[in-house]
Amino acid sequence: MTPTLDLLVNIRDQDKTGVLADFSSTGSGISSALGTLFRNDGERVRIRAVEPSKSGIRNWDYVDLSTAAVRVAIGKADKTPTVGTFFLKTGSAHTSGLLTSGKRYLISAFIAGDVFTNLGAASNATGVIFTATGTTPITWTNASTLYEITADLAFDASYSAVQTALNATAAITAAGGVTVTAPKSGCYLVAFVSAGAQVLIGWNADNLAPQSLISVSRLVTGSSGLKEQQLVVLRALAPAYAEPATALATAAAVVANLQTGDGSHPSIQRITLSPSPYAGTWTATIEGDSYVFNWNESEASMQAKLGSGFIVTHTDGSFVWIIQW
Repeated sequence: MTPTLDLLVNIRDQDKTGVLADFSSTGSGISSALGTLFRNDGERVRIRAVEPSKSGIRNWDYVDLSTAAVRVAIGKADKTPTVGTFFLKTGSAHTSGLLTSGKRYLISAFIAGDVFTNLGAASNATGVIFTATGTTPITWTNASTLYEITADLAFDASYSAVQTALNATAAITAAGGVTVTAPKSGCYLVAFVSAGAQVLIGWNADNLAPQSLISVSRLVTGSSGLKEQQLVVLRALAPAYAEPATALATAAAVVANLQTGDGSHPSIQRITLSPSPYAGTWTATIEGDSYVFNWNESEASMQAKLGSGFIVTHTDGSFVWIIQW
């Protein structure tokens, strides 16, 4: 059976120190569940999210993840690359016609029979990058796919460097040019100067390290009266990464009879909520009377609801209550 990493995570601390030893941890302990991981290990991951409690009676409060997107990584899920270069693809794919002399191209998919070596390509093959020395290939009748690309950009390129590289391409020039800003490191907001629909910028991150990807998305879709904006984000891939998609099982109450009452001895029962809840209420029926409790009902509060005929024992932060009557 595949083992399970049962993680209690402080969402305010996304580093390893945010993986708590247990619910009573003050934040300094790291869960022993992390253990030692090796390449090709298969691990099921179960996550319970918490944040520092404002109650003053416990360290942590559970956080509802039912509408959240959760990412788990060994390493940082949103780290930027630290070395290397990347380039961007501009305009639509070219499968025939003429090239623009002096511009840089990538042979994205080569089909035998086409010839680009007369224009500066070192060879006729997929993946070859070259700066066109002319406009007309010897042969381009087999639909090999080429993209115009920017100059190589450093992993930490400034927004002005990205703007200059994009505006140097024939495709962006024909579109009216762009301005680029950098909302944060590894993130570039590309705003087209002219209104109208635009081709989504492409990318290549093969020479970035750690291994990385680049996401490009439309923030504003261009139209006849609207200028398009695209967001380019560089992200280093973690050594292991997953997006858990299955919700945790609904908590249920498990009742254990510790002592059956008689004329000389009280009834004692232990109620356990499992798996640990993070919100909601639950109902207990005792001697025909029903009582509604919060998911994290305190000992004092439960005692007050039940009345003086009961004795409640409970440790705040746990999901176990012992009731005697």
